This record gives sequence, C-alpha cells and structure tokens, in this order.
Amino acid sequence: QLQYVGIPKRFLALFIDGLIQTCVGFVIFFGVSQQELAVKILSYLVLYTAVQWGYYSLMESSRARGTFGKMALGISVC
Repeated sequence: QLQYVGIPKRFLALFIDGLIQTCVGFVIFFGVSQQELAVKILSYLVLYTAVQWGYYSLMESSRARGTFGKMALGISVC
C-alpha cells in the first residue's frame, strides 16, 4: 500500500545523501589533477555533477527504489 512520508523524514534522507555526496565530492576535488585552480574547479564541477546525477538516477531506478538515505529510513520511490 502506498504511504506518503512527511517532510522531516524526507529532509533527513536528503541530509544523509548530502553527507555521502560531500565525502565523494572531497575525493573528487582532491583527486583531480594538480593543475591551475580554475581548471581544477571546472573539472570538479563537471565530475561532481555527473556523479550527483548518476547517484540519484541509478539508485532510484534500481531494485532498491531509493538512495542510501531513503533506504536507511525505509522510504522507497514508487
């Protein structure tokens, strides 16, 4: 049966996903080559956008039907 989840629970799931993405973002930022700062920032933005898009689209369309934050709180996407 379909049951709607309130805003506080959704926000907490988003917060958990944000923590995961922040950790990935740090790895990407410090893993990008040691070039000029402008090139490094541009590379980071492109890679991070791809990772963020992939994270949500792949996780929510998988069998898990939700991101890690949603799975931790028992929320699924229908």
